Amino acid sequence: MDSILPIIVLLALGVPALVVQAITKSAAQGRTGRNAVAGIRIKPVTDSDEAWIAGHQAALPIINALTLAQIVLVVVSIVFFFMGKEQVVSTMLLIIPVVLLGFTAWATVKARAAAQATLETT
Repeated sequence: MDSILPIIVLLALGVPALVVQAITKSAAQGRTGRNAVAGIRIKPVTDSDEAWIAGHQAALPIINALTLAQIVLVVVSIVFFFMGKEQVVSTMLLIIPVVLLGFTAWATVKARAAAQATLETT
């Protein structure tokens, strides 16, 4: 395997998890308020500042797990790349985005529930 393209792609696939983690953490801490660009932008979460923070706080542990999982998957994939295991690397290139989507969906469900609970108590 002479090309470094798979490594570049693998690293690029790991970046979204880091971005999502940074945004979620910032919103959970109240540093990033409700907006139309970044964060979990579903109806209950965007209904109030309290729901925004509660939703992101509920999502943060899942997003932290996502970030760790993505880093591990990328590092393992790069190791397999240098071992010449092209088939494994190809499979990982498919798995990494699926993991990102799965964890993000799970975090969104948790955020919705937390935001809804916050709105019901205020």
